Amino acid sequence: SKENIYAPIRLDNAYGFQHVYLTEVGEDVFNIVVNAGKTIEHLVVKDIDAEPTDLRKKLDDEVEQQVIADVELNDTIKEQLIKARRGQGDFRRNLQAVEPSCRITQIDTPSLLIASHIKPWRCCESGNERLDGNNGLLLAPHIDWLFDKGLISFADSGEVLVSPNLSEDELNKLGLKNISEQNVGSFNDEQSVYLEFHRDNIFLNK
Repeated sequence: SKENIYAPIRLDNAYGFQHVYLTEVGEDVFNIVVNAGKTIEHLVVKDIDAEPTDLRKKLDDEVEQQVIADVELNDTIKEQLIKARRGQGDFRRNLQAVEPSCRITQIDTPSLLIASHIKPWRCCESGNERLDGNNGLLLAPHIDWLFDKGLISFADSGEVLVSPNLSEDELNKLGLKNISEQNVGSFNDEQSVYLEFHRDNIFLNK
């Protein structure tokens, strides 16, 4: 019947199994579903047409509230984690010890550079990842914007990866002509782990 079209589907006749629609699942299945939510944000960002900035900010805000509410963290650590979201404090100092300049523009004036997480702050699984200098790049503002939106990324060996969503004309207007032919120098092993996450989850390669 038409009422069954919203129930789980039988493969043999395309009808729904209405009697199992609310079947109880085991704890293992429940945990898989819950944990899958940790990675859903990057899928949403890749698939929606609307500008995802508000979504990212909302997720960052929610994670920040969780950090503030965490009774196992002292106030000093909480402050450093919140500052790290904004590219400040210990995170920026740790990053500057690893990355002295923007890999693409070669600008090395600190006040002109943004301390950007490679694996986004909201996606980090621990405070250590949020404060890890290897989980970041010092980038000129327009490069940071492209990297944050997944329009560029980097191979471990230093090649610049450009999303097909970014046209040559747009690159030229940004002063980034032939950027895909540029090599910015290889990254260390710790950075490579974070870059893999960025390529797999943030970079818009389709």
